[in-house]
Amino acid sequence: MVSFVFGPLSNLLEAYASRSHSLASSSIAEERLDPFETHPPSTEADIDHLMKHYFSSLVFNMFPYYPTPGKNPQTEYYAPLIWTDPILFNVTLQLSAFHLEKLYGRGNEQSTRLQAESIRLLRERVENNPETCACDQTISAVAGLTAIEHEKGNMRMVQMHMDGLKRMIIVRGGLNAIRESNAMVANIVFCMFIAADEAFPTLDLEGQQETPEWYLQSLPLVEQREYLDLENCGVAAEFASVMKDVRLLAQCYQTADDTDSAQHYLSVLSFLCSSMQRIVSLPPPQSEDMDVYHVTEACRSAMVVHVFSQWCGHQPDPSIMVSAAQHNLKSHLKQLIGPGANNPLFLWLLSAGAVAAIGAPERAWFVGHLAAMVDDLGIQSWAEIRDHLKRIIWHEHQDETSHKRVWEDLEALEKQS
Repeated sequence: MVSFVFGPLSNLLEAYASRSHSLASSSIAEERLDPFETHPPSTEADIDHLMKHYFSSLVFNMFPYYPTPGKNPQTEYYAPLIWTDPILFNVTLQLSAFHLEKLYGRGNEQSTRLQAESIRLLRERVENNPETCACDQTISAVAGLTAIEHEKGNMRMVQMHMDGLKRMIIVRGGLNAIRESNAMVANIVFCMFIAADEAFPTLDLEGQQETPEWYLQSLPLVEQREYLDLENCGVAAEFASVMKDVRLLAQCYQTADDTDSAQHYLSVLSFLCSSMQRIVSLPPPQSEDMDVYHVTEACRSAMVVHVFSQWCGHQPDPSIMVSAAQHNLKSHLKQLIGPGANNPLFLWLLSAGAVAAIGAPERAWFVGHLAAMVDDLGIQSWAEIRDHLKRIIWHEHQDETSHKRVWEDLEALEKQS
């Protein structure tokens, strides 16, 4: 069955690599994705249109820097679940219908009808097949339902679905257990927790993720650069360890082009998701030194804004968590900065906060304090501050332009004084 489905599907994805919101008028666009109708049953008349929209648009809208169709792990490892599971198939139709209704400003009759069917199928599974209630397909379906309600702003339903997701994850033994079964499912669930700004079940803190081969191969490249010792700057050891992992990803994996297959891309993406799950889940550092507490918590918040600011605008949208982290970062930095504060880590913390606060009043606060610190350190040029920032965590593809704009704000501020 999969060969029937993914033959035409791979061709379709190549044709739609531009991620167009509308279907191109080509012979491929006119082909049916599933000509033998091997998909689960549905009463909808436009199944093919809805699925084409999903695979030409929505599969590219969850993570930034998504790869070309040939490397997209969502089509490689997640799509087969959609075509074989009635609930997940129906939820996918609902996602697509909801997106098209928003895109073209039309009524919500179809997505509402599909929602009722999704809930009916989910209730039926719970009552008749309890052994499959925490399988990858059911978890994915509930995550999809949550994403739709999150997009609608229906927070009561979001909370209800998130409570269900938490229970299913606990039954499975944590997100790391799901990563072993299907890492793409775990990544999608991870995104939903981040978007909803919900705490993860703490099961995954009890163990460490396995170190991939590509990580070990990348270590020599990282060791060639003179990085700042995070622990010497006051970061608690557990947090510093995870930050070093993200540091490696930022240096060695700029875009999908730095991976050679969907499997490689999925492994890198899963490592990032697992690392960020750990960053947001670790308990506050236990230290009598309050500077260690504030520096570490500032790093937690800065990591959230540094990574997830790039994901804002994708679905599900993590803007709520990014906004909260931005305020937390400011709060902890207020306890640390002032005359004589010369921790070189503060440059990166303030700059990361300024980048995330673009268009917000907090931007001026981060830029103003960054200007004072730049002056104290005698930094005279963009090249100098960039060299400082590169010693912490630096993702060239995303950071060069955004951090340079912060420097331009500093220059404008200096001209005013």
